Amino acid sequence: MNSNLQVMLYVNDVEKIATFFEQALDAKIIATNPLPEGFKQVTLAINDGAQISLFSVSFIKKYSPEVSLEIPSLMFLVADVNAARNKMLHFSSDVGEIVDNAGQPAFNFRDPEGHYFAIGRA
Repeated sequence: MNSNLQVMLYVNDVEKIATFFEQALDAKIIATNPLPEGFKQVTLAINDGAQISLFSVSFIKKYSPEVSLEIPSLMFLVADVNAARNKMLHFSSDVGEIVDNAGQPAFNFRDPEGHYFAIGRA
């Protein structure tokens, strides 16, 4: 299934989090856009087309202070949850055990800035 979903995440270090998603989730950087004052926005493609756009928290606070900085609860879907967990163990200091999530095997993990996400079976 092709997805038209794009999520915006506000992080402290755009480069660090982009690299984390590239390495841990096989994301591909599809765009890097310069923003005022040396800030930049990075868009990554995940799996079959879902996209994550990373913006600096500092940029959002300055240029869009009305925007909520809360990180959404996201679950990335993969064919092989066991393989995804084994790989994630190399990139995250906090990876949960695989549990049954309403009939779907899933686990959570923390990114380098402490945000939690989940991976479940597609």
